[in-house]
Parts: sequence; structure tokens; C-alpha cells
Amino acid sequence: MVRRSPQGGPIAPTHFQGIVTTLHEAIFGPASPKVGLAITSLTVDNRTSSDGALLFLVIHGELRGGGCNDLVAGVEDLTDVAVPSGETVHLDFPEPLVAGSEQAWCLVIPDNQSPGLRITTVGFTF
Repeated sequence: MVRRSPQGGPIAPTHFQGIVTTLHEAIFGPASPKVGLAITSLTVDNRTSSDGALLFLVIHGELRGGGCNDLVAGVEDLTDVAVPSGETVHLDFPEPLVAGSEQAWCLVIPDNQSPGLRITTVGFTF
């Protein structure tokens, strides 16, 4: 899909970097159905004394003004990452992980995941 400017020309992809240190924040979104996110790398830093595991989810639905918390029509697993205690895991995706939906959507980590992790997501929107 190529996004078009009002003048009809293509819009270049935009760099994205999101850093999340709490599990109550959306990594990306809410986004309109016309916006996709291509993730080129994930870095998860586990500063705790317990092993951690994260599940990255795309949630989607009708946006009713409440942000990502209101999107409940569907959930799709994007990827998961296991991080040993005191370690940092970095994953590169030469072929990006692509997140998006035909509805409004957000990239999130469920609240019941391991606390104390710092997550850095790098990629671009298209």
C-alpha cells in the first residue's frame, strides 16, 4: 500500500522509535486503518532479578475516543520475547514484522506481563 499526499504523490515512510517502561502504555497507536507499522528491531532490557516474557499484541476495533483501551473487536499475536533476568535481548528483523488492521489499532503489551522491562521498538510507518 502506498500512501498518497493531497497532491497525489507518494508519502515516504516515517521512522518510528517507541520506548516503553511500563506495561500500561501502548507502544504505538491508536492508528487509523490506513497506517501500518513495520518493526525492524526490538530491544528488551530486563533490569529485574526474575526472568521475563513479553507478548506483543495488535488490538483493533472502532475508536470511540478512549484511545487504545477502547479497542476490543479483535486481538492478534504479533510476536513474543523471552528475556532472562538481568539481560538484554535484541532482535533484528531484516524482513520487518508488520502491524496494522482494517480498523483502528494499537500495538500493546498486556498488563499481566513481566514488570520492570524497558522495551525499545524501532521501525517505520507506511
